Amino acid sequence: MLAAIRSVTSHPGQIFMSVPKESMPALLNTSTVQLSAREPQVMENVARAE
Repeated sequence: MLAAIRSVTSHPGQIFMSVPKESMPALLNTSTVQLSAREPQVMENVARAE
């Protein structure tokens, strides 16, 4: 999360995210991804660079 925040502040027009290889199957199969109520809010704020 910190890397995403730093990336947004360093490159305002771009967002770079790194994902461990082990997490890729879960990301590709959205039915297994469980986010807390707060996580989508945080991700939205990161995307907006807030």
